[in-house]
Amino acid sequence: MTFFDNLIDQWGGRAAFRAALGERRLHGRLPRSDVESLVSWDSIAALMINQRLSPPKVKVVQTAGRAVNPQRYLDQESSPRRKDAPLVDLARLREILRGGATLMIDNIDEMEPAIGRTAWELSAAVGEIVQTHMYATAGNIPAFPPHWDVVDVLVVQVEGSKHWDVYGPGTVNPIDAKTDPDNTRPDEPEWSGVLSPGDVLYLPRGWYHGVRGTGGTSLHLSYGFQSQTGLAYLKWLSTRARHAAPFRVDIPKTDTDEDVARHEKALIECLNQLIRDHPLRDYLAEHNDKLAAPAQPRLAGLG
Repeated sequence: MTFFDNLIDQWGGRAAFRAALGERRLHGRLPRSDVESLVSWDSIAALMINQRLSPPKVKVVQTAGRAVNPQRYLDQESSPRRKDAPLVDLARLREILRGGATLMIDNIDEMEPAIGRTAWELSAAVGEIVQTHMYATAGNIPAFPPHWDVVDVLVVQVEGSKHWDVYGPGTVNPIDAKTDPDNTRPDEPEWSGVLSPGDVLYLPRGWYHGVRGTGGTSLHLSYGFQSQTGLAYLKWLSTRARHAAPFRVDIPKTDTDEDVARHEKALIECLNQLIRDHPLRDYLAEHNDKLAAPAQPRLAGLG
């Protein structure tokens, strides 16, 4: 049984869960003891010191996403080595967080084996590569204004609580802020509530949300994944088109409509043939091969 099986059962099983992805908000619960085993304030401190984490893997932000100058929480003076390889000063970081700030560690699934295991288990459930970020907050100041993400997110509240305002989608199936700058926030939240330890919230990409602390400290994990789209398939096809003659030759530099039309027809016929030779199921099979959890790293036996 995987970490998320009980949760997915609450949502009607794997088929129902997958059908809901990208369509609607989901809210469920995991045993508090299970989520608390993943990460704690002490394990975060040990991680930052033992793995010598520093920006950009570690970020500290205050109101409206304003980044705290790393010099305020990095030790760069206590030894000659610190100048070139600074280390987080936990005492200084603690004071910044107490004043109302959010600490973020990106891709924590690559650093903490227990979190990495849950990320790969979720990857198998959703059919996408999953990355996990950690957010540690003190106070009630929002770290970011209401915003939307380019990935689906599954938020697991580990410690403390956070207040969420979920506004729902603006533009349906947005790609990114540059492509969809007109993705506007709905006027009123479609759901507001407080997540406590064990609470899990799923939001599709493009759904506006605002988050703030409730006065104390809070830890949560955000499991994010990018769903495959027709654009991803088209990009995959483009790598095959590099070896197709109609896509390699120069586009005619002519004012003659017949020459342009002839070249366009050749491109269309070539693209159709590429799709026949490399159908969507082949792309999905190649994608699914990437979802297997990596083997246990080993160096023993080199001799």
